[in-house]
Amino acid sequence: MNDFRMVGNTLMKYTGNEDHVFVPEGVTVIGSQAFAYHQNLVSVVLPEGVVSIAEKAFDSCVNLTSVTIPSTVTLIDGGAFFGCRSLDHVVIPSGVTFIAAKTFFGCRSLKTITVPETVQMIGDEAFRRCTSLEEMAIGDHITSMGKGAFADCISLKSCSIGAGIEYLRWNTFYGCVSLEKISFTPTIREIEFGAFDSCRSLADVYYSGNQSDWKAVTVRSQRNETFLDAIYHFNVTEPLIAPAHASATELNSTEQLSFDVVEEIPIVEEVKEEAPVEAVIPEPEVKAEEPVKEESDIHQIEMDLGELSFGKPKGDRKKKPVERKIRTSQKSTAPEVSEDFKKEFYESFKATLPEDFRETVKAAAEGMTEESFEAQSEALFLVPAQEAYEFGCVCLFMGRYNWAFRSFLSAAGKGILPAQFYVGSCFLYGIDTTKKIVDAARWLTKCKHHMTYGEKAIELLAIVDAELDKPENAGLKIKRGKK
Repeated sequence: MNDFRMVGNTLMKYTGNEDHVFVPEGVTVIGSQAFAYHQNLVSVVLPEGVVSIAEKAFDSCVNLTSVTIPSTVTLIDGGAFFGCRSLDHVVIPSGVTFIAAKTFFGCRSLKTITVPETVQMIGDEAFRRCTSLEEMAIGDHITSMGKGAFADCISLKSCSIGAGIEYLRWNTFYGCVSLEKISFTPTIREIEFGAFDSCRSLADVYYSGNQSDWKAVTVRSQRNETFLDAIYHFNVTEPLIAPAHASATELNSTEQLSFDVVEEIPIVEEVKEEAPVEAVIPEPEVKAEEPVKEESDIHQIEMDLGELSFGKPKGDRKKKPVERKIRTSQKSTAPEVSEDFKKEFYESFKATLPEDFRETVKAAAEGMTEESFEAQSEALFLVPAQEAYEFGCVCLFMGRYNWAFRSFLSAAGKGILPAQFYVGSCFLYGIDTTKKIVDAARWLTKCKHHMTYGEKAIELLAIVDAELDKPENAGLKIKRGKK
């Protein structure tokens, strides 16, 4: 019991170091971050009587493989299993009514998940970056899926959307590069732009209604190219994915249609039996403006950065022209650092990214077209924090460093700690921006208590203090109790 810090019936913090933990009887609430960052934790058994698991309760328990959740649980809050990359299966109890935002974000070993019929909603990015998930059946009882719900599930090959879903949100399947087929029922009404962005393997869309039903579905053309170019199968009578996540069955279809689409799904002429089906070219339409994207809840992502290898610039460096500077509120205090130093900085940062994430953004960079890059860069300050951070990482691998800085700056302002560390370092050394000591101090100070790279931030803040002692920086002040 000494390892469990309790307040009433709430487990506030587990302070032990055991690999396998049995939570004592009498606990009814697992508090926020109660087990967070326990990297040696392998399994946890929660007792009957627990009713809720608070947000980030098991955040970044990277070796956690098993959690026994009792039938009494009715609430699993946002990010509860965020970054539990060894968790391979989960059974959600029947009392739970929704899967909150980012609940299983980054659970890259998760292969199976049992979702009871009581669940009605799946939150934003709930299963994002579950890179081992190969199939998913969205039951008829689920009536809403949030933005990016299955984004970056790079092993996902097939998914069936149940009759409860009317709208497929922005980025729902973004980056699902292995997704080959998906099925819908006639209840689907709209597929938002970017729902199938970067789904380069998507080839078949199965629909249980007929061609006339499909005409009523609104499909946004932006960033849904592969979906629009897929082969459409109508009047499908067999489920795409059988219950209990069995292998996909062979489908029966009475009609098949293949066509090239420029904007929206075309209107197809009704034909007599056995007559060839011809696609009718739609009349030109005025392209609708893309909707303004809402910011999703911000989660401080554990990126496992470690220490970067770059240090102070050595000696006098040859000044080189800046391609483009980002304006800040202070005057420049030093010339730009050398290209060699910049390169060392970029490579150091990229090398510390988690391997699976690094491979994902590297692949995205290699497959990025100029058109897609322009579209994402134009929408940079409208996207959620994490999207901006990921786009910044893609820009790093593309060698578009000014855009990387812009993206990280956007993400830093929305609370992403790795981005704050990157931006603070750039301001300190004048990398892709003007050297700004006060801005460097502001961003690095936000990072100094972080368990992974706070020590490095403190080292860089010591360089900030040394810079403030220079005569040319007289008058600069930062609100840290020091000049």
